[in-house]
Amino acid sequence: MFENKLHKNYDIVISIVSKKSERLKRLKKSKKMTKAMFDNIIKSQTTDVIRKKNSNIIINNNQNLKIYLNKINDVINKIVL
Repeated sequence: MFENKLHKNYDIVISIVSKKSERLKRLKKSKKMTKAMFDNIIKSQTTDVIRKKNSNIIINNNQNLKIYLNKINDVINKIVL
């Protein structure tokens, strides 16, 4: 989205960010991804700094799934209500 400047087409942009180490750990577990594969993907993506700068809402996802889902629900409630 950010790479192609598509974020400018939306009223609200929400980004979900987490530490690179956490992302790698999760991908190794779920997708059997190597560190080299992960590094190649990260190189092709927009940095978290740019993502945060161009987002209206930022959700940090460094904790467990329950906390993450609560954060998502909080954001949805703020937008809808």
